[in-house]
Amino acid sequence: MAERVTWERMVDHNKIRRRTERFRKRFFVPAALSVVGVLALSDWQNAIGALLVVGLVGLLWGTAVRYQSLSDAANPTIVVDRGRLRVGDREILIQDVRRFTTLATSVQTSLLGRHSRIHIGKAVFRLNELGGHDEPDLVEFGWPNMGEHGVASVRVALEPELPGKWVDPTDLVTPDELPGRRRPRFL
Repeated sequence: MAERVTWERMVDHNKIRRRTERFRKRFFVPAALSVVGVLALSDWQNAIGALLVVGLVGLLWGTAVRYQSLSDAANPTIVVDRGRLRVGDREILIQDVRRFTTLATSVQTSLLGRHSRIHIGKAVFRLNELGGHDEPDLVEFGWPNMGEHGVASVRVALEPELPGKWVDPTDLVTPDELPGRRRPRFL
């Protein structure tokens, strides 16, 4: 069977371009005005110091903008090839999948509130084989900056490949599949 793409993430190149242009407008003009202002009001040594500080701020801010754009385009396809599902460099055998679920979650990265949340879309697979230490073997495919709509499209694409195996996220691992707790031994 030939390799085929079963799902493709729509990458909004206009949004990425607007984000980069917004960074350029909001950084380069104020940065240049700041360095010229320091040079006009002080001497050239202070202007070099201001240039270094402004350059460091620009490097950090520009890297954050670039990283967000790369995250928007991460893992753009789910490929089916010879009985395997592949996303990026991860792959699983379709016949080993017992059940799967899709979910959208988010992680707070700082104290800035809703502006510091990273939204993550996931497809989590429960495989037939057990992982180490009698724990269920779970494999995740993930996509940063993906919300509920994107996760729903992943589910729609995976259901024909794994018919009848989608479950609610709370039912992915049943309580009887979890290892029993062992009491610690004290000397």
